[in-house]
Amino acid sequence: NNQTNTQESFACPKCSETYKSQRNLNLHLKYDCGVDPKFSCTLCPFKSKLKVRIIQHYKARHNTTMRQQNEKQNAQEKKKEHKERGYHKIDTSKSSESFSCPNCSKSYLTQKDLNLHLKDDCGARFGCTMCPFKSDLKVHIIEHYKDHHLATLRQQKEEQNTEDEKMREERRKQGIVQREEQKEAGSDQKKGAPKPSERFACSKCSKSYKFSKHLTWHLQYECSDVEPKFGCSSCSFRGKYKRTVLRHIEKVHPTYEQLVEKANKEARKKASKIAKDGTTVIERFPCSKCTRSYKFK
Repeated sequence: NNQTNTQESFACPKCSETYKSQRNLNLHLKYDCGVDPKFSCTLCPFKSKLKVRIIQHYKARHNTTMRQQNEKQNAQEKKKEHKERGYHKIDTSKSSESFSCPNCSKSYLTQKDLNLHLKDDCGARFGCTMCPFKSDLKVHIIEHYKDHHLATLRQQKEEQNTEDEKMREERRKQGIVQREEQKEAGSDQKKGAPKPSERFACSKCSKSYKFSKHLTWHLQYECSDVEPKFGCSSCSFRGKYKRTVLRHIEKVHPTYEQLVEKANKEARKKASKIAKDGTTVIERFPCSKCTRSYKFK
């Protein structure tokens, strides 16, 4: 029963390499075995048999991707071709065989020139903000800025930075002047400048208050013309404030609970005495018949 499971392998007829699948063997025969490197870097002489290594090389060595580099290379080739060929403008009145643009008044000798004009000039999606240059590719606009307007852009940026610095200095100076004026005004008031009176005086008596709500409360409960509104339930005592009536009840008509609480407070005060050396001595009440003592009498 000890049978070994042998896996099917695909061997290369040219070398000693073996693979688990036919697909891997076909890739080996197409790109690796006895074949020169098909993929190369456009920025340096590096070559490889695998496209993955070229992509990794672009990221590691040139800090870019293969797609961006291909787009840039295609844009440069297209720009070079346009410069070499150019647009052949002609006058429509001199020759009958001319191809005119439907969007503008320009005309060209060949249909190819007209198509280039419609694609790159007349039908361009991107345009320069500093000159009439247009293009259907954003890469062309970026290169155009670098070639023609980079110095002017730097100069404009420097001028804007200087203007911003001037504005900041002016604002700082204005803020310093305002602070000095405020300090001077505050010092004048401290020296003896008259302050506006913002107190609310009572019309019936000589009392005055800082807030209007205190004046209304005084007129409602406290002023001399107002009769006391709060009275005691046990006697004929009346007071202008509720707290005065509560104090009267505690002193004159105390309840049993109030008396007990008052006695406890007095006992606590007497019990906790501070000695000369700083230690607290608690006085206790001993029993005359046994040895027990208690904190409260």
